[in-house]
Formats: sequence, C-alpha cells, structure tokens
Amino acid sequence: MNYVTVTDQNGCFTIDSVQINASSTIILDSSNVNDNVCGATPCVGDVFVLAVGGTGALTYAWDNGDFGQLTTLRCAGFAFVTVTDAIGDTAVFSFRVTDIGGPVITKSKTDISCFSACDGVARVGVGFGTFTYLWPFDGSTNDSLDGLCPGSYEVRVTQTSTGCVTSDTINIVEPLQIASSFVPTESNCNTSDGQIIAIVSGGTGPYSYSWLDNSLVPLTPAQTTDTASNIGSGIYNVSVTDSRQCSQVIQTTLNDIGGPSIVLDSVNDVSCFGLCDGGIFVTTTGTGTLSYSWTGGSTNEDLTNSCAGPFTLQVSDVPGCKTFLQDTINDAQEIITSLNIVSIPSNSSTCDGEANISVSAGGIAPFSFSWSSGTLGSSANNLCTGVNFVTTTDVEGCFVIDTFNLNPGNVIVLDSIQRTNPNCNTCNGRINLFVSGGTAPYTYLWDNGDNTDSTTGRCSGIVEVTVTDNAGLSESFIFTLSDLPSPNFALNGDNVSCFGENDGKAYVTVLSGTPPITVTWLSISASGDTASNLPAGIYGVEVEDIFGCTAVDTIEIKQPTEIQASFTFQDANCGSSDGSVIAQITTPGGFSPYSYAWFDKDTLALSSQTTDTLKNVSSGVYFLSVTDNNSCSELFNANVNDVGGPTVTLDSLDNESCQGDCDGAINLTSSGTGTLVYNWLPGSLTTEDLSNLCAGNYIISVTDGLGCVSIRSYDVLPADSFDLNLVRTTNTTCESTFDGAIDLSLSGNASGFNYVWSGPSGFSASVLDLNGISIGDYNLTVTDQNGCFDTVSASVSFNTNIDVVAAGDTFLCSSANSIFISAIASSNASVKYTWYDTDGFIYGNLPIAQVTPKEGVTQYVVEAAAGLCVAYDTVQVTYSGFVRADAGPDREITKGDEIEIGGNPTSLLGDSTFWSPSTGILTSTAESNPLVSPSENTTYEVLVRDPFGCFAIDSVLVTVNPLEINDGFSPNGDGVNDGWQLPIVEDYPNILVDIYNRWGQLVFSSVGYTIPWDGRYKGKDLPVGTYYYVIDLNDNTVEDRFLTGPITIMR
Repeated sequence: MNYVTVTDQNGCFTIDSVQINASSTIILDSSNVNDNVCGATPCVGDVFVLAVGGTGALTYAWDNGDFGQLTTLRCAGFAFVTVTDAIGDTAVFSFRVTDIGGPVITKSKTDISCFSACDGVARVGVGFGTFTYLWPFDGSTNDSLDGLCPGSYEVRVTQTSTGCVTSDTINIVEPLQIASSFVPTESNCNTSDGQIIAIVSGGTGPYSYSWLDNSLVPLTPAQTTDTASNIGSGIYNVSVTDSRQCSQVIQTTLNDIGGPSIVLDSVNDVSCFGLCDGGIFVTTTGTGTLSYSWTGGSTNEDLTNSCAGPFTLQVSDVPGCKTFLQDTINDAQEIITSLNIVSIPSNSSTCDGEANISVSAGGIAPFSFSWSSGTLGSSANNLCTGVNFVTTTDVEGCFVIDTFNLNPGNVIVLDSIQRTNPNCNTCNGRINLFVSGGTAPYTYLWDNGDNTDSTTGRCSGIVEVTVTDNAGLSESFIFTLSDLPSPNFALNGDNVSCFGENDGKAYVTVLSGTPPITVTWLSISASGDTASNLPAGIYGVEVEDIFGCTAVDTIEIKQPTEIQASFTFQDANCGSSDGSVIAQITTPGGFSPYSYAWFDKDTLALSSQTTDTLKNVSSGVYFLSVTDNNSCSELFNANVNDVGGPTVTLDSLDNESCQGDCDGAINLTSSGTGTLVYNWLPGSLTTEDLSNLCAGNYIISVTDGLGCVSIRSYDVLPADSFDLNLVRTTNTTCESTFDGAIDLSLSGNASGFNYVWSGPSGFSASVLDLNGISIGDYNLTVTDQNGCFDTVSASVSFNTNIDVVAAGDTFLCSSANSIFISAIASSNASVKYTWYDTDGFIYGNLPIAQVTPKEGVTQYVVEAAAGLCVAYDTVQVTYSGFVRADAGPDREITKGDEIEIGGNPTSLLGDSTFWSPSTGILTSTAESNPLVSPSENTTYEVLVRDPFGCFAIDSVLVTVNPLEINDGFSPNGDGVNDGWQLPIVEDYPNILVDIYNRWGQLVFSSVGYTIPWDGRYKGKDLPVGTYYYVIDLNDNTVEDRFLTGPITIMR
C-alpha cells in the first residue's frame, strides 16, 4: 500500500492510497535434457522444462519453432526457450544439448585483468585426433578466443572423423570496478587542517594511493595512504591502484567549516536521450557576495541547459571560505526499437511491402509510430521499394528514427554485424557479417580479398563486401571503421625556484590509454613521467600507448624575476678607509624582504656589514650578496675607487661574436702617477688590455705609484643566442607519399635567421618547419644575422609500407581462352588488390586474376592498396596469334631434276624459316622457297618462327621418279618415232650411249647423243628385235650414273 497527502495553502489536506502488487517472477522449476546420439539422422535430442511463477498461464516458445514444454529433434548445441506469462512478462532459459560419444573438452580461461579491459581469453583442449572449432560469438575457428569482455562464450568442437559435436560455454568475468566512499574532516577557512579518508572497494587488494588536486597534480608533499591530511578546502582526486595494477581516479570534495550553505532544490534530468536541457538548481547563503564555479565553466548559481553527466559546484564567500556540491544529471533512456520486415514489395512499381515495429527498451509508454508511407501505427503494409523510415515517439515527445531499405525479389539482407574498431595507427579492426535471404549458401568477397563471413586486419576507413548467394545474386554492403582514441593525460609542472636556476619540474598524469604507456620528453634527455632539473622554458612531451597511439602537449616552466640592484658610491681618500656603497633593490625583483652580505675581492665575508650600505672601507673590489624572502640570492660587484686615482679610459670593448666563441676583447688607456700596476678579476691577469674573452664580467684594478687605486668593471656580453631543438617528426602515411613533417623549436634573443635544409634527392628548403615531405634524412643549418649557426638532423620514415610483386611476363604461342596471372603484396596493413589493363578494364580484386589476352602485347597492372598507400606492378602477356607455315603441295620430280618447294607465301613477313633436312637443298635452308634436287623420295619440313619465338611446322613430300628411258621405236621412215629419243640428254650433255645386240655386239655408240640412233648399223637397217643399251651419264654428282636396259626395234 502506498499513500499520498495533498495539502493546500490553508493547511487543509486529504490522503489517498493505492495498492501496488509486485508481479511474480518466472523461475525454472525443473528441466530434463536428453542428449543427441552422435550420427543420428535426424537428431534425437530433446529438452523438457517446467517453469513456475509469473501471472496466469505460461506459454513456451523455443528457438527452433517448437511450442510447449518439450522441444525435440535437437542436435548438439544450445536450446533456448522464452517463457511468457499472461501479462507479457518473460524469462529466457538455455540448455546445452551435446552428442553422446562426442569429443571430451578440457576448458581453461584467463579472466579479465581490470574492469572494462576486455582482455579475457577462453581456450579448449581435446584429445588425439582431428577436430574443428567454432565460436558462434564471432565465427572464429581456432581453439582459443581472446580480447574478450565479460560474458558467456559458447564453443562447438566437432570430431572430423565422426562429425560428433560437443558444445560448452566458458564464462569470462572481470574484477569489480574500483570505487570509494569518503569520510571528510572539514578544514578551517583558508587553513590546511582538513582531512579525507578513502574507503575503497572493488578491484583486488591491497591498494596503493596517490592523492591529486583538481588538476590531477600530485599533492605536495606527496600523500600516498588512504588518508589525505593537512589539506584545505577544494576538489581532490585519489588515484587508487590495486594489486593487479588496475587504476581508477575518483573525485571528492572538502568543505570549509562555516563556509557558504548550499541547499539542493532540484535536479532536472535530460528530457530525451542525447539532448542538453538538464539542470541543477540550488539555494545558497553565505557571507558577502558569493561566487560560483560549476564543472564546465558556468558561473551562475543554477546550472541550466546542460547535457548529462556528473557536476561539481564550488561556492566561495568573501572571506574565501568554500563549500562544494556534487550531483549528476542523468540521461534519458534511449528508445530501443525492434524492426521486423514482414514482406518486401513484389516489384519495384508496387508499394505492398509490409513491416512492423515495437519498442524493446527505453522511452515512456505509450508510443506512437509514423511511417514514411503515411501510415500511423506499429505496422505498415504500403511500403515501396527503396529507403523507408519509421519515427517512434514516446509520451514525452522523445523520438527515434529507423531507416531501412526494401528491395523486391528474394534479396540478401544484412541482419547484423559485429564490429571491432582498430586501435590508433594499427590495422587490427574486424567485422563479422550475418546475412539472410537469397539462396543459401553464400560466398563473400571483401575489398581486401578476404572470402569468409568476416574480415580481419583492417585499418580505419571504408570497408566493402559483396555477398553472392547460390543463385548468383549479389548484394554489396559498406561499413566504416574508426580509430580508437589516443591517450589522454594531464601535464603539470613546478616552476623554477629562483631566477636562472634549473630546479623546475614537469610531470605527466595519464588519464586514459591502453598500457603500457610510454612517456617521451621532447628535446630534453629525460625519461619516465617526470622531467626534473629544468630551467625556465617551454617543454613538450609525447605519450604513446601500446598501439602506437600518441598525444602531445607542452608546458611552460616559469621563473621569478631577477633580483637587480643599483649602487651609489662614495670614493675613499687615497690610503684611507672612508669610502662607502649604498645598494638599492630595483622592483620588481625577487621577493622582499631582503637580506644583505658583503664580501671582499677574495670573497671573504665582511661580517660587520649586513645592511644595504657598505661603510668605512678603502678602495677595492667588493661583492654584495642579496637574498630575498624566497631564499634566492644574487651576487653584485660594487667597486670603491680612490679620490685622485689613475685615469682609466675604455678605448673599445668587443663582445662575443657567437655564443661560446670566447673572442671578446677589452682595450684601455690608463694614466697616473708613476708606474701603473694592473690586476684583473677573474684570472689575475696583469696586462692593461685583454683578448680572447668569453662572455662575463671583468674587473680591473689600476694602482699608481702612490698606491692610489682606480677600479673599473666591464661586461663582455654574450652574442644574441638561440636554441634550436627538434620537437617531433611526423612519418609519412605511405612510403611514397609526401605528407611527412618536421617540427622544430627556435628560442633565444637572436634574430635575422636564415634556414638551409638539405634532404633526399636534392631536396632544399629555406623555412624552419617542414611539411609535405617524403621519407629520408634531413639536415638543417640555421644562421642568425651575426653569422652564428646551429644544426639539427631528423629522419622521416613511413607508417604503412606496401609492396607488390607480380609474376613474370608471359608469352603465349597457342590460342587460349584465358590464363591466370598473379601477384603477392607485402604490407603491415590489410591489402586490397585491383587488376586492370591499359584500357581500364578491371579484372577483379584478388591476388589472382583470370584474363583473356589479345593478339600482340597486353600489359596488365596490379594495384595493391593498404589504406591510402598504393603500390603497382605489371605483367606483360604477349600472344603472337597465328604463325603461318606452308611448305606447299607435295611434288614429283625425275631423278636428277630440280624443283622449288614452299608455299605462296611460306611464312608471313618478318617471320624466319628453316628447312630440314638439308640433303638435296641446292640453295639456303633459310630461304622461304628453296630449290631442291633429292636423289630419293624426301619429306622436307619447314619451321617458321615469329619474332616472339612462337613457331609452326609444315612439310612437303618430294617424290623422285627414275630417269625416263624409251624402251622402243619404229624406224620405218614414216616420220614418226623413227629415232630413239632420250630426253635426259638435255640434262647430261656429256652422256655416253652404247647399244648392243643380243650377242653382245656393239651396234651403236655416241658421246653427247646429239643424233638419235636410227636403228641402223653400218648403214643398214637392223632386223626387228630386242637390243640392249648401256648409258653412262658421265656426271660424278649423280649417284647412279650408269643405266642399262632393253630397247626394241619395231617396223
């Protein structure tokens, strides 16, 4: 029962009440799991549950679509059931189903080291055999998972030989966050007599402490226990480190006793998530006019129009007493929606897509919904193709807009992604992709060549993936990865105690960043988080975390003003002690009051002289040490001359030309009674003039013959000096880009500088700082107007390297539909490949590309990109096309004849030919159409080779017929065939022909056979019959020069 009392301005009131009953929690009463049998088809696992509690009847919905208390046909894995009561309250329970006979898993883990560190590791081990692993969290297939935040991580181990699966979970936990409550003891106003005790919880004890002020500067003296003592009012922080080296900085405040009063009237939280309309309203009272200081800089009494966050108010009164108030403006709950696409438009011209939306968390009910199609309500069924949106508004007017894309057809839909952003300057980003729709299974092609549902080793920037389903339909998705931030730190320091000293300090307090943290002081030799023994000046520091993320800041270490004095002198009478010196401190110099100590020329103290006046002294060199209230001292020279002493005139004084050159000089002219004696300080030199002097003060005492003394003091000034230091170098993004930088600091009182830079490839410049430069070694000489110079050197490297080497050039002599060309890239970042030819045609984004070369020479370019860095290489493919080889048709010749062989033409212009064998070739074997005269049947081959080395072969058969000898004739005087004709005579002019009858009697003989035989012997016709010839071709080049055979005379 709850009550409310309403009272009006007259004190009249009424009371009302309302009964609020707590709903009963749904809890699991009992369950039974029957594991699956390894190899069973279908799976035979089942789970039965019984839940109790809630309001009214309970319903059960399983992740596989089963309804009721029992789910069946379960394979190895986890089964989830959502139990819902009558008023919509739900509870989700999970159960592990494993394979009977599945692998036996041994689990181990490394829990998270520090709160929110997310460095947990989960591992599994199995026995002998071959196993595969799957972590559903991100799809990893290793036996371990690292970089884990708190949670429960499922692993599925499958035995390759049997297909049996064992599932289990590993719980990764993290230490509690280090927190603290505080017990303050208020201080008296403007007095450091307060105390704060920290009561720490969380983390892992024991703890170490370091108390810091509001600027995160360690308190002085250091406070390193759980109690900060002897402190005044203010805002304090305590850095608590536990035994695991986990740290947390926690803020608190300490008020003054009797300080202003602060009454918290109200806190207005932010009305809608992300807005800045919150406020904190207070009523304050105190002595005199009060001043206000809020976190964020507001100086009003109330804080208005503020974003969400913790705030501290400091109220100070006129006496300087302070009171603090700390409170938090909370952000509104973000409205979290769940959008369900029921159906997509049937085609691009029909607006019949359907979707519904619900609020899963945040906001204040009831909610209203407005769709881009004009529909009001939680569902819309008139959605068109393309981009649609729905606005969800709660009762307070807070709203959120969901945008979604509807495409007709069975498209591939991006369900969700798991994104891990890269750390600064590294490429360790990762994206895991989860898609649905289309026709499974899917293939993936990322812009860096990865081909699974995840891509790793990614730099910050745009990431693109194309998902193709089993039907060949594709969908592309684009994502963005952003670098994690650089370290955050506070840089504070202690000023130099006295002018010209070098006891300043600067120290770094790291507020955020991934350890280990490296602190580098720029231009000075210091290490660690503190730089000591510093003179006044500006100092830079760079803080780098384990991932190479850096942050840079500078601080100025200051010093008090120099103590300066002027003097009034009263010269002494020669030989008398009646001189005096009065010192007067000029302002502002040091911190008054001052103390004085006088010394003689040998720096022996004049103990009786302790005021600003030196009295009753003779001529001589004296020194005054002035010490201020800050214990800073300054030594001055005060000289007392004799009345009537020698005259000393300065002729010239040369200061140092350049710092440290020691080339100063003092030239004097002195006169007086008798012989003059000179004595210089420092150094006790006794000459009138000095040379080769370093910068400094020089005092000369000139004594005449009467003992009277004149003293002069001269300052040889140092040259106008400058200090040149390297502040930082910025590496180029890529090995070949021009975005490096060199930053220098140049301080001092010199002027008129001239800058001369030299660098790689003849680089030169005439400025102090360099920007837009390439990698390499650089040297700078800085010369001032006096010709004094200093030098500095710096090297610029690169952040991302990329190199790509393509496979060697290729020659193709035969026709090929396509070939594969490849390249290998090396880089410290993820690489994206692109292949294209000189016409700009792109062949893909993988290390291997399939190309179809054209006849001639084609050049293919591979572009390897790692972020903004790009490298190129080329592959030249030479395809000669058709090589013509035509040996011509087969030929026949009579033995001993010649004939030309080859085609018309044998080869194309520019190609070379070679005939073989060479036997019987009368001309060159390199001729396209040689003359041949083989003695027997011969097949000649011609090899034709083009300029690329590609060749073709053809052949021709030359058939050699025997010599044609007529075997008869009819010498009957009819004018036809009356003589024995021998056609071969034309080829063998020296032929010898003999003819014999059957008894061997020679009846005809001729050399040259110029007149054919007419069948007569000794003028008479020979009888019809058979005769025999013997022919000698009388040609030694012919293998068978002798021919024989019968010949018949017919009439």
